[in-house]
Amino acid sequence: MKKWKAPPCKKVGRPFKFSDHAIETLLILRFIYHLPLRQLQGFAMSLMTMLKMKAEVPHFTCIGKRMQKMHSLSYLKKKKVTDVVFDTTGIRVYESGEWKKEKYGNKRKWKKIHVGIDLKTKEIVYSKATDSQVHDLSLMDELFESMNRRKGRFLIDGIGDTHQLYNKCRRHNKTLLTPPRKGASWRKGCSERRLAVKLQLLLGGDKTARSIWSKLTGYNQRSHIEGLFSRWERVLGEALRSKLDQTISTEVYIKSLILNKMIFS
Repeated sequence: MKKWKAPPCKKVGRPFKFSDHAIETLLILRFIYHLPLRQLQGFAMSLMTMLKMKAEVPHFTCIGKRMQKMHSLSYLKKKKVTDVVFDTTGIRVYESGEWKKEKYGNKRKWKKIHVGIDLKTKEIVYSKATDSQVHDLSLMDELFESMNRRKGRFLIDGIGDTHQLYNKCRRHNKTLLTPPRKGASWRKGCSERRLAVKLQLLLGGDKTARSIWSKLTGYNQRSHIEGLFSRWERVLGEALRSKLDQTISTEVYIKSLILNKMIFS
C-alpha cells in the first residue's frame, strides 16, 4: 500500500492522486473476476473494509480514464531470455447488442494478439494487440529490439519461412526454427533453411517426415504457446472488454501479467 498514492510530480496541471501501481492492481482484479468498472469500484471498497485499510479507492470513471494513459506498467519479464516461441491468435472485441449482429449478419470486430513466450519458464515476454490486417512478420523488428542478443532459438509457424526473417534472426544471434514450405528447394536460401529442407527430404518428405523433423529439432515445443492461448480463453475470457485501441493495449498487457503471475502461484 506504500505505492498506492502517486509520487510528487513537477509537471503543469493537477497531479495524479493514485499511482499507476494502484490502477494496475485494480485492473488485475477486474480482469480476473470479469467485473465492469462500476462493480470494480464497489468490490475494491468492500475489500478495503474487510482488510481494515483506510486507503481511498478511485472512482470508476477515474480508472477508465487512467487506463487509456498507462505508461509505467510492470515488466512482463526482467530476466534474460534465450529461447522464444512466437504465435498469434484472433480474439473478439465485446460489444453490446451482439444478438443483432448474429441475426442480421453484421461482421464482428476482431483483434490480433501477438504473443512471445520464454520457452524455459513459459512466461510471456512480449504481447501486443493489433488490427486483424496486420501481418505477423511486420512486428519482428519491435520484438527483437525488446529482447537481448543472447544466443538462443526462435520458434514460429510456417509463416516465418522467409529469407528476411532468417537474416534478421542471424543478426540478433537467434536460430530460426520454422517448417519449410512444401516443395521447398534445398539449393536456395541460407544454410539453416537448406539443412532443414535436406533433413525433411532424407526422412521421406511427407507428413510423417515433418513430424519426425519437429521432434528432432525441438520445434514440437511450440505447442506450449497453444496451451497458453487455451489458458487465456478459459481464465480471462474469449473476448476483450475494451473498445478503444489505447485501452485494448492496456488490457492485453494486464492479462499477460496475470498469466505470468499464475505460473508461480
